[in-house]
Amino acid sequence: MKTRFKIRILLILALPMFAFIAELYAQNEAVSWSAFDMGFAVSSPSSNFAVKSAVGQSFVGTTLLTNTFIESGFLADTLFRGPVVAVHEGNEFPTAFALYQNYPNPFNPSTTIKFDLPRASPVSIKLYNILGQEVATLLNEDREAGRHSLVFNAANLASGIYFSRLQAGSFSDAKKLILLK
Repeated sequence: MKTRFKIRILLILALPMFAFIAELYAQNEAVSWSAFDMGFAVSSPSSNFAVKSAVGQSFVGTTLLTNTFIESGFLADTLFRGPVVAVHEGNEFPTAFALYQNYPNPFNPSTTIKFDLPRASPVSIKLYNILGQEVATLLNEDREAGRHSLVFNAANLASGIYFSRLQAGSFSDAKKLILLK
C-alpha cells in the first residue's frame, strides 16, 4: 500500500537573545518546543520522540514511529535566515472505510454526514425511514480516497428517526439520524 504524507513547515527564527515556547498539535499529541538564543530544542511528552538542534548544525532527530520523518535546511536570500524544519506527520489519508455519526444529531433541518474512503470507490449514501423504506438518495457517484462530507437538508421530511446507509465497494455501514422540527 502506498503511503501519502502531508507536509507542514515550521520556520524557526534565529535571533540573538530571543526565546519562546510553543506547542505543536500533531495527531492528538502535543509536542512542545523552546527556542533559546540562536538555536532550538524540541521535546515530546512521550519517550517516543525527541529532537534537538542548534543553528548552523545538522538537524538531529530520533523517533520510534515508523511514519514520522524529519528534514531540515536553510532559507537562502530571504528576510528570515533561519532553519526550516519540515515534519511529515504521518498518513493523512484514511486507512479504512468509515461512516461517522452525523452532526448535529438531533438536527433541524440540516446535518453533516462525514465518511472516509481509503481508496477511490463508487459511493452510495441513502436515507431510510424507521420502516426501512428508502426516502432519499443523498449521494451516488465515484469518489476519490480521502475524508469526505456532505450536508443533508431535511426540510421536506417529517420529524422522526431515519437511517443513513453508506455503501462503498463491499463496505456498508448505517447510522441513526433524528430529525426534530
